[in-house]
Amino acid sequence: MRIVDEERRRGRRGEIESDKTTHQGTVRFLHLLVASHLMSRGIFTKAGEYFAKGKIDPRILVRSFPTLRGKLIGSAEEVEVYQGLNDVLSSMPSIEDIGELSFFIDDDADSLVTRRLSKENLDADEHRERFMNEANDMLAEFLRKTRTLRRKGGGSRGLDSRKLDMVRHFRPCCANIQVIDTTLAKLLANSGDTPELLSLLAGSNDCVSSELEPFLEQRPYVLVTVMRIQGKIERVLELLQSYVQNI
Repeated sequence: MRIVDEERRRGRRGEIESDKTTHQGTVRFLHLLVASHLMSRGIFTKAGEYFAKGKIDPRILVRSFPTLRGKLIGSAEEVEVYQGLNDVLSSMPSIEDIGELSFFIDDDADSLVTRRLSKENLDADEHRERFMNEANDMLAEFLRKTRTLRRKGGGSRGLDSRKLDMVRHFRPCCANIQVIDTTLAKLLANSGDTPELLSLLAGSNDCVSSELEPFLEQRPYVLVTVMRIQGKIERVLELLQSYVQNI
């Protein structure tokens, strides 16, 4: 990781031998390679930082969270990835699979999560809950950063395959901004962060309400508020009628 960080700093200082485009592509490639390894070891905070620096397409990362993917993540679209990372990213295991494996990693393994949890003497259920919470926190923070960059016109601008012969396609998903906003909203709903959720939906957003609604079924007041914010008045009336009938 130190080598990758130093190479990134060298690029910022202009201390590079290749042209700027090639160097930036190489640094992005290295960041994504490191991030993939960190994620497979359950080192989520650092993995999220490196995924963000590597400007990974958010849809690729969301694929690894089956409970959050929903119908927005399919196989209809292609996404640009570096050829050297195609197999790594397309075969990246789900968070659940990483969690199951990490529970059986011994204390000498380089998984910070596993070492810490074993020292806290957590049982299997507590381990999985803590593990998933850390994974979800990483994804939420990544989506916040990516959302801010995309709405400011930043973020990933595509890969320059004219200078770097490492671009190839694989198929994970569909509309990018919808995936970012909807997945972040799902995470906020799951975590109970109602103020941030309502703030997200009150502003300009591309959240798909039909995807979010199941995550709020146990919180009827919040669900009605969300539907009202999104202008789904008929749905608000349906929900209110249903709640009254069930009282």
